[in-house]
Amino acid sequence: MNKPISTLIIAILLSCSVATMADDGLSTDAPATLDVGILQRTLTQSAKNKSQASVESELPLAGLKRLGFSTQAHYYSYPRLVRALLQGAVGAGSILRYNGNWMAPKPPQFSCHKKPYLALPLSIYKLSNNDDIPDRLDHTSISKFTVGYMRSIAKDIDPFINQPNFVPANNMQTLFKMLKNHRLDTVFADTAITASWSRRLNIEVQPIMQLGKLESFFCFSHMVFGEEQAQYHSDAFYNEMLKLKSQGFIDQFLNQNNIEFYRGLYLPTPPKLNLKPQQ
Repeated sequence: MNKPISTLIIAILLSCSVATMADDGLSTDAPATLDVGILQRTLTQSAKNKSQASVESELPLAGLKRLGFSTQAHYYSYPRLVRALLQGAVGAGSILRYNGNWMAPKPPQFSCHKKPYLALPLSIYKLSNNDDIPDRLDHTSISKFTVGYMRSIAKDIDPFINQPNFVPANNMQTLFKMLKNHRLDTVFADTAITASWSRRLNIEVQPIMQLGKLESFFCFSHMVFGEEQAQYHSDAFYNEMLKLKSQGFIDQFLNQNNIEFYRGLYLPTPPKLNLKPQQ
């Protein structure tokens, strides 16, 4: 089951009792410790400290903490995370949607809120100092260059990727190292991953072609909670993330960890329509 960009992101904070769920007529039965599937992404703080494998994981875990869950994070590639959530090996985890298409089987055995908590633009990037590649490409001209992408992207979701010049790899670190060493012409990645790896590898990159948007939802397993309870937790999680945003917690977290390139990506506000009054 191939799925997209190892994407996504994530969290840690405190408080709020699960006892309030009983008021809605939902069961409060839940694991003493909630196993959470986290995507393997960027910004590793310490290779020796696996409990801090991704600073991004702290934000979604913060929302879960506010729901009263004690959590234990498990880091997966996206296909493994989907399997773990389907099988109930984890009670919650990130599920992705690419250009409106879910990166998950039908029917899914988990529930998600109707809105994503994270939205990431996806583009093809080149090294800024590579003058051999134009600053803008289209679907025809990109065929002249190699494009590195995550092996877990589903080719049935985006057939454009199923071309000879698209080269798969198992992780983003490999892709960006290959770009730096000129073993790849370009890399297909989301904006946060690109900002992170270009900073860590001390390279400058620029987008030359946008290929859509990747959205991340925090979903709960039907195997662990049952369908009704899973949907309740998914909606409650989103609401807690909204509270964290309104309280300034998310912006403060991004500033403290020097990852301001995530600003505006968490809980994005839909653009307002400028409607002209009818004459």
